[in-house]
Amino acid sequence: MAFDDVFTQGDARTYNVILYLKKEAQQVYNQRSWDCSSGKRTRSDLSIAQLEVWLNHEEAKLEQLCVDSDISFHVMPPKSDASSLERFMDKLLRPVIENAKEASCQNLVSAIGKEIPTADTYLLIDGDRTLWAEDTGKLFFGNTFEAFWTSSMLFASHADYMKKCRLLADRLELYDAWVNLLKGLPKSVHPILVSSGVREIWVDALKKATLPLNKMSIIAGNHLGIHPYIVDHESKATVAKQLRKLHPGCHIFAFGDSGKSFSLHSVHWFPSRT
Repeated sequence: MAFDDVFTQGDARTYNVILYLKKEAQQVYNQRSWDCSSGKRTRSDLSIAQLEVWLNHEEAKLEQLCVDSDISFHVMPPKSDASSLERFMDKLLRPVIENAKEASCQNLVSAIGKEIPTADTYLLIDGDRTLWAEDTGKLFFGNTFEAFWTSSMLFASHADYMKKCRLLADRLELYDAWVNLLKGLPKSVHPILVSSGVREIWVDALKKATLPLNKMSIIAGNHLGIHPYIVDHESKATVAKQLRKLHPGCHIFAFGDSGKSFSLHSVHWFPSRT
């Protein structure tokens, strides 16, 4: 039997992981027979033995092409149930997520050093349920690095992401007391919004409240396709520790709805009341 390869150089440039869903020859034979009997498609007449040769060639050739193109190739056995598929995908994706988390942490540390100016006193504000009542992270994504990473994969389109940002931004309002406090801060005090919520929503909200963005730092990220880092609960503690490391002697005050948000030994903690 002669076979035509459909793998292209474009595929080689696009993919870094390929998961091959293996099928038994009998299953393919039954599907082809159904296609013909239903009139859905016209299929050539191939026996189960011929289909077996075809499937073996397909898997072997695709694996070789992946090796040649530096693509990670994985085979999912036929008749796998949902639980075994879940375990397989977790094993497959765990190293990818861990690598993404490490890179995210490095980018966050870099951003703290570059984007936050020197000040005598810092106000770390855990935005959601503090500056307003909602938790935009949960409304939009979740509250763990894994949840944010997964959502990043689902929101492949920047347009889809921004559309949802606008829909949520229209319904959220900052508390007046916080707006007045932030507008009246002295120059020696630098406020930093540290949020697992949606960065673009926060930018729009602060502009809407006429708060000067050049006098306030925003550490927020939740989409690795758009932002260089993701902010989860661990990241919030990193901000507090890095400020203490970069600016020894500074005063750090943290405001939020949960003491778990920041590293408590690095800050003076003030729980919010909403």
